[in-house]
Amino acid sequence: MVSEDVREEYKRRLLSKREILKNNLSSLCVPQQEDERREVGNYEPDPWIFNNACFIVLQRSISQIDRALDILKNDPQRYGICEKCCQHIPAERLEIMPQATACAVCPNYI
Repeated sequence: MVSEDVREEYKRRLLSKREILKNNLSSLCVPQQEDERREVGNYEPDPWIFNNACFIVLQRSISQIDRALDILKNDPQRYGICEKCCQHIPAERLEIMPQATACAVCPNYI
């Protein structure tokens, strides 16, 4: 079980990480017109595709953080427990990914 002090530290880190991701999300630059897309055969990155991919990744990361924060707020004793197998998520995994709600054995659960 994750102690209250450790949960508070993870909560602080999650909120900080969420703020950074929100700032990154709001700073995505979008080309002025769709006409700016590159022609097929031009190997320069398409800014629309790149921005869309970044948007999806940032949104997913924020959702994962929100899910972990919700657990910390509404059911703190459940934080650090895998939502699929109900085993403890190793401290090393939570240290790296405090937003983890699944253990390393069940990573595709979410």
